[in-house]
Amino acid sequence: RILRRRRRRRVRRESGSIDDLIYFHEPVEEEPSSSSTSNGRTGGGNFGDGCYGNCYGCGVELQISDASTAGYVSPQVYETKKKYKQLSQVLCSRCHELSNGKMIPGIADWGTNINSEVDSEKLVTPDALRQQLQVWKDKRALVVHLVDLTDIQGTFFRRLRDLVSKNPVMLVGTKLDLLPKGYNVKDVADWLLQYVQDKGLNPIAVVLASSKTRFGIRNATTILKKNRKGRDVLVVGAANVGKSAFVKALLNDMSSMNSANYDIG
Repeated sequence: RILRRRRRRRVRRESGSIDDLIYFHEPVEEEPSSSSTSNGRTGGGNFGDGCYGNCYGCGVELQISDASTAGYVSPQVYETKKKYKQLSQVLCSRCHELSNGKMIPGIADWGTNINSEVDSEKLVTPDALRQQLQVWKDKRALVVHLVDLTDIQGTFFRRLRDLVSKNPVMLVGTKLDLLPKGYNVKDVADWLLQYVQDKGLNPIAVVLASSKTRFGIRNATTILKKNRKGRDVLVVGAANVGKSAFVKALLNDMSSMNSANYDIG
């Protein structure tokens, strides 16, 4: 019987009926993606063909043409990551510098005007930023205000109500992992609540979290989903407060099938 099976297989191969199943072809070099343009833009969002991507820190669309524009990554780094299909692991130049401790301004002020390394003309002014945020006065939103626990006074928005009107505000203290050892979470949360209430803000909840250790992320996600009630979610916070890391941690929690906050939507 074994000899008969081998003969049948040999006949099949010789007849060419299964040739397409046993041939191995060298991969064909793909043409540039149709989303690419002559100005060096690389598109974003789809890593399937390995031709373009987004910064995994801030989510901005990657590009290799203008170092002064958001999403820039050096051509050498881009081509290396593209070669090994690692575009989902690329940091734009801004996020790369932030991750290495460099302070990157996001708003033009007196500090950026005296810093020769910063082109303040390409930064948004405080007045222009407030004007852009005025639209949220008339929209239904759940506002998630992030403050840095290591710099509460410098990162708390005292005029937040002027921007978001009566929309509910959820307060999240970030970078909990950077506090000195021996702190009590409840005491820190109570102190933070008292501080913002003294400034005129009454949040619906106060959560202490660390995007690095994931402490408090699940609790924040649960409160957010419970109080959203069909509203848009607006995450606000000062530069370098940890907005991108917090949003990424939230999405990871909601996309995990092992989480009580799993949400297929």
